[in-house]
Amino acid sequence: MTEKKKRKTDRRTLYTRQVIKDAFLALKKKRDFNSITVSAVCKKAEISRGTFYLHYQNIRDVLDDILDEILPQTRELTTHVFLSQEKEPCCLTPFCTFIRENDKYHCIFLDDSLSAYLVEKVLSRFQETTLQKLGKKSLLSPRQLENLICFQFNGCFAVTKKNIRLGQEEWEQTQSCIDRFIQNGLTPYMVR
Repeated sequence: MTEKKKRKTDRRTLYTRQVIKDAFLALKKKRDFNSITVSAVCKKAEISRGTFYLHYQNIRDVLDDILDEILPQTRELTTHVFLSQEKEPCCLTPFCTFIRENDKYHCIFLDDSLSAYLVEKVLSRFQETTLQKLGKKSLLSPRQLENLICFQFNGCFAVTKKNIRLGQEEWEQTQSCIDRFIQNGLTPYMVR
């Protein structure tokens, strides 16, 4: 296959996958995740089932593709709280801030039936690098750190969902209060 033809195919594939994701998100705004079918996505995207299955195995696969697109745009779970003195790429946003600022994805992150899955997905994405960074600065065992990260993320995710409609100033105060609480709780366990 020539390079020019390959580029066209890649663009078409990207376009089709985006149409499928957009159709899924549109349906997700109106329906529970478990009620979204491949047929409904195909109808909304105006594609055939065969086209859908060329790109995805099932609806969960579409959700995973959306999450895989979102998560690289966010910062590690604890960086802004525990490691604030380290330089992080300025384009990355703390996860809770990303959720608040992107209405397009509220239909996913505010769905209680997806909460456990989303937490697991996010933790699996960030846990290893966060453990490595914190492990160098902490007196806690890897297991203790893993549990602390799980606790911290579940709490922050729940607070973000509960306060998604707060005004920016009130949200910043809430986030600052929680960040200080986490920092103060962790301080005795950090290497000085």
